[in-house]
Amino acid sequence: QKQIQTMTSSEDDGVVIAWPLDDCTDEQLKKIAQLRKITQSWEMTDRIRNWVDDLTLFRFLRGLDWDMDVTKGQLKETLEWRESYRPDLIEYEDVKEVARMKYLYQIGEDLNHKPVMYLELGLDKAGYTDEDNLMRLKFVIYTMERTVEKMRKGVFSITWIIDCKNTSLTVRAIKANAKMFGNLGNYYTEQLSKSIVVNPPWTIRVLWGVIKLFIAKETAAKYTFISGKAKHQATAFDTLISPDQRTQKYFGNIEFDYDPDKEAAKDIKRLSQEVEAITAESTEETHDDDQQSASKEAEDEHLIHVDVQV
Repeated sequence: QKQIQTMTSSEDDGVVIAWPLDDCTDEQLKKIAQLRKITQSWEMTDRIRNWVDDLTLFRFLRGLDWDMDVTKGQLKETLEWRESYRPDLIEYEDVKEVARMKYLYQIGEDLNHKPVMYLELGLDKAGYTDEDNLMRLKFVIYTMERTVEKMRKGVFSITWIIDCKNTSLTVRAIKANAKMFGNLGNYYTEQLSKSIVVNPPWTIRVLWGVIKLFIAKETAAKYTFISGKAKHQATAFDTLISPDQRTQKYFGNIEFDYDPDKEAAKDIKRLSQEVEAITAESTEETHDDDQQSASKEAEDEHLIHVDVQV
């Protein structure tokens, strides 16, 4: 029977990430094993089955308070969505017109080595027709999938910086974004680490004052609001993200002029190199197996020859 995966990853830069499942109780580990056994009976393609690893099972169970029935339902719905929508197969060409508005991108990590995604609402010049909203959703999903692919081993959540500067945040815009992120929350369970809302208008602060009264304290704690003078904002950012991991626009040290075409080219090159490495590893393993098989056949032939002589 397959055992729960346990490991600690160490990257080339010396950062060590503890494996999240190491902190699970025996009862929680049993639930992960139980959920894995359940998913093994579900019909799915190899592409989807490879996505359902122990960390994914852990994410869904933890995000849904370890409620097995609720988790089964949401996980199954997510797998069906991934099979039909194919989020991991969205290509840059599918979203490049939206990407070139430069309002959504990923760069750097927070203090816990979780990737940081920037959403500059004021740069989003698309409309709010159904077609616009669908394209906006596809672009967010594309960016999240690329970000998840680049995460360090053992890291599973993302920190968001949502900048409200130069945006009016109309009721229509708020509804569109709320619906989009609400749906994504179901399909990317427990992948929100923290949302840092920058330059929020007073209307957002008033709404938040009411909303947080009706949500769990753990959920409310994931949201931080930063506004005020530059020095105050820089100090607030420093408690969450190192200046060396932030762009100069957000009082950091990184000189970054986001070029979506160049970033997409880097992703394509990285994915190509990963495929080549996996192919080479598979070829080497096949070669080793062939050598072992040939050695075994030679040994068997030798034994047969000895038996005949005897």
